[in-house]
Amino acid sequence: LRKRSTLTSDKYLRKNRNDAISNRPTFMIIGAQRSDITTLSDYLTQHPRIIQSKKGKSLGFFTSPRYDAAVTEWFSLAAKYPDHQRDTKVTEEISEASKKLTKEARNEYDRLFDPKLLDKDSKAVLFEPSPLYLFMSQHIPKRVKAIAPWVKIIAMLRNPIDRAYSQFQMEEKMGEQNITHYYSTFEEAIFDDVKAMEESHLIPKGSW
Repeated sequence: LRKRSTLTSDKYLRKNRNDAISNRPTFMIIGAQRSDITTLSDYLTQHPRIIQSKKGKSLGFFTSPRYDAAVTEWFSLAAKYPDHQRDTKVTEEISEASKKLTKEARNEYDRLFDPKLLDKDSKAVLFEPSPLYLFMSQHIPKRVKAIAPWVKIIAMLRNPIDRAYSQFQMEEKMGEQNITHYYSTFEEAIFDDVKAMEESHLIPKGSW
């Protein structure tokens, strides 16, 4: 990483850790399954100042609707203002209940990271790799924006055909070991996935 990159610049870290919470994560990695998120995380953590969350990959914190009342109010207020006024105005107008809920959410999220690491090195950067966040794209961006707006997002994508076939090969191997069901052909796996997405209303029926 370059010395003055977004991730490691002193100015950026001070800006995003200005509320006395020392273990605040700086970025997250999202992406499709089999798109090398684990590989990227391994490469990044070779740098002594880039540190992964305590529980490793797929924390899943933002998959929970637990704090959605505060998130909904945040976006309801935010819709009334232009970008340059939004954060200031929402902070002024949001209800005390939502402020309390947001603070609770931030504290819970921060506890997933080790504060002692930043005590030892103030320039260290913490991150979370969670592939599942991309799949739940209807909800995750709003929750991240309302609860952890300082977090930057790295999205890992891959040629969809290569990705799908890589997953098929992985599940085929798991099936041979009697760990899970597997499909006899790649075509069967694709049609079954499409059917599942249609039933879950992720895509319109008959669109494939």
